[in-house]
Amino acid sequence: MEESGVFHLCLILWPETVNLPNLQRYANREIEFLVMHQWKKWQKFADIVGLPQEYRTSDPQTDDEKQTNFILSCRSDLMKHVTTGDTAIRTARAHFLRDSKTAEEKLKHCDKLPKPSKDSKAHAFNLKAYWESIGADIPALFVLYYVLSCCAASEAGVERFFSTEGLFHDDERSSISPVITKAVICTRWNHDLVKRQYVREFPMDVQDVEFDE
Repeated sequence: MEESGVFHLCLILWPETVNLPNLQRYANREIEFLVMHQWKKWQKFADIVGLPQEYRTSDPQTDDEKQTNFILSCRSDLMKHVTTGDTAIRTARAHFLRDSKTAEEKLKHCDKLPKPSKDSKAHAFNLKAYWESIGADIPALFVLYYVLSCCAASEAGVERFFSTEGLFHDDERSSISPVITKAVICTRWNHDLVKRQYVREFPMDVQDVEFDE
C-alpha cells in the first residue's frame, strides 16, 4: 500500500524489474523516511537487525553523520541492485528469475509449487535466499530488506496471537502479572525452539518430559 511510506522501496527490492515511472527516485525518498524514523531502534538493536559496525553509535540522537552516511550507502547499494552491475547480484538475479519462471510453468499445469533443495542458493520465489546471497555486496541495503521482510503480510498472525493471550489471560487469571503472561505466551509461540533448547541442555531427561503441543 502506498500509504505505508515504503511502497516503492518494497517494489524495487524485488529481484524482478518493476516498471513504474520514477520508481528509484521515490524509493530513495522512502529510504530516508524509513531510516530517520527507525534509526534509534536500529542502534538499540544493532545486532538483531545486522547494522554494520561502521554505522553504529553510542549516541544516535546527536550523531547525525553516521545516519547520513548510512542513507547515502543505502542509495548507492540500491543503484547496484537496480543496475545489476555487480557480478554476484547479476548471477543471483538470474537464478531467481530462472527458478521463478520454472515454478510458474509448473503452476500453470496445476502442479504443486516445488520445494527448494537444500543445496540451492536461489530457488522459486525464495526472496530470502536471493538477498542472503548478495547481502555482503550491498550490506546497507540488506539491512532495509531484513527489517521490511520481518513485517507481516497480513494481520492474521497478530489476531491469532491476541486470541492465544485471551485464552490464557481470562477472567479467572486476571491477577497474573504481565511479566508471567508474556513469558507463557512467548513459550507457547516458540514451543519448538524451547523444546530443542531443553533437549540440548538436558539430553538425559528428555524421555521423562512430555511437551504438549
